[in-house]
Amino acid sequence: MDEKTQENTEGKAAEEAASKAAASGTNDPQDGTTSEGKKEIKTTPLIDIANQAAARMEKANEETGRLLKRNEELEQRQALGSSAGGRVEAKQISKEDVKKEGAKEFFKGTALEQAIDKL
Repeated sequence: MDEKTQENTEGKAAEEAASKAAASGTNDPQDGTTSEGKKEIKTTPLIDIANQAAARMEKANEETGRLLKRNEELEQRQALGSSAGGRVEAKQISKEDVKKEGAKEFFKGTALEQAIDKL
């Protein structure tokens, strides 16, 4: 390799290093200070991923706490007798009672109505 080619290659390498330093905002790559004099904190991708996961977990915990509190309030309302869930349970009537009520209705006003009541 002749001297001109070597100088061009070294010049290009120096330009690339300078452009990388300018892009990262650091003047001195050894101490990590920027042109404003602030120290730059370098993190690894693994730490960034862990921080993001921790933020998601905190948000999920807040949501879970909110839902738990809401559920406890609904249970308290139900225990105190108010209709929190809109549930209305139908009265349970056996088939025999349904038949008796039907017969009683049919024989209303007769002696059989009183006899059906005694059964």
